[in-house]
Amino acid sequence: MPVIVDVATYISGVRNPCEDFSTELAARRQADEGFIWIGLKEPTAQEFERVAAELGLHALAVEDAIKGHQGPKLELYKHSVFAVVKTLRYIEQTSDIETGEIMLFIGDRFVVRTTSTRSSPTGCSSRRFTRIRRRRRR
Repeated sequence: MPVIVDVATYISGVRNPCEDFSTELAARRQADEGFIWIGLKEPTAQEFERVAAELGLHALAVEDAIKGHQGPKLELYKHSVFAVVKTLRYIEQTSDIETGEIMLFIGDRFVVRTTSTRSSPTGCSSRRFTRIRRRRRR
């Protein structure tokens, strides 16, 4: 299973494909508009290494994201923000409620979304973000 499950560029609320996030990040910063979205699923430390190094993510926040099972929080670092949000998902067939967490790194022209537990909702947040933006424009 791939660790990077989604990469896109958003400019003026419009989702665009992104082949190489390093190149696109430099372009977004130079143009001073838009941002890149990177979605990770259950990354190991080695798998998260490239993203963390490229974006300059704080080591303690990366460690928390890899370990998972964090309480809800918002941490401010020099070059980014790290947020943990708890999620609930209702399973209609069994009436069960599945819990999970989404972790976000937000920085200069980037957003990284990662999940660390198999119980996290499986839908793609960035695609939902795009649908919400389209509805708001109508």
